[in-house]
Amino acid sequence: MILSRLVDFAVGDLTIEDRRRFSSMFFRSLLVFHISWACGLLVAVGLPQSGFLQAQDLLSVHEEVQANQSSLKKLDDNLKTWRKVLFVQQLETEIKRLDQEIFNIDMRVSERTRAGAIPDRIYMERLSDLRSEKARVENRLRSFMNSNPTITAIDGRDLQE
Repeated sequence: MILSRLVDFAVGDLTIEDRRRFSSMFFRSLLVFHISWACGLLVAVGLPQSGFLQAQDLLSVHEEVQANQSSLKKLDDNLKTWRKVLFVQQLETEIKRLDQEIFNIDMRVSERTRAGAIPDRIYMERLSDLRSEKARVENRLRSFMNSNPTITAIDGRDLQE
C-alpha cells in the first residue's frame, strides 16, 4: 500500500506499460551503478573505494602476518627454552632432596655407630638406593646439559659446572 503511494507520487499518472519501463530502467541503472562502483570506475567522480580488497591492503595484511609469525616464533623459542630451564630446575630440586635424605640417613647411621650399635640393614640399603638414584639423576642432568649447550645459566648461576 505504501509502496504504491510512493510509486504514484514518483511517477504520477503514467500508464502501466510506462511504469514497467521506468522500473526496469531504474533497476538496470542501479545495477550498472553498483558494478561501476564495485570495479572502482567511480573513484574519479569522488566516490570512495569499494569494499573489495585492494592490492595495498593485501600488502599491509601480508606484512602484519609476517610480523605476527616472527613474534610467535620468538615466543615459541622462549617457551622451549623455559621448558628446558624448568626441567633443569626440577632435576636440581630432586638432587637437593636426595642429598637431604642421604644426609639424614647418614646422621642416623653415625648416631647408631657412636652409640655402639650396629646400624640397621634397612638404613644401609636405603642409603645405597638413594646414592644410586642421585647418581642416575645427576647423569640425566649432565646428559641433558650436554645435549642443550644453549642453556648455560639460570638466574645468573652457571649450570655447566
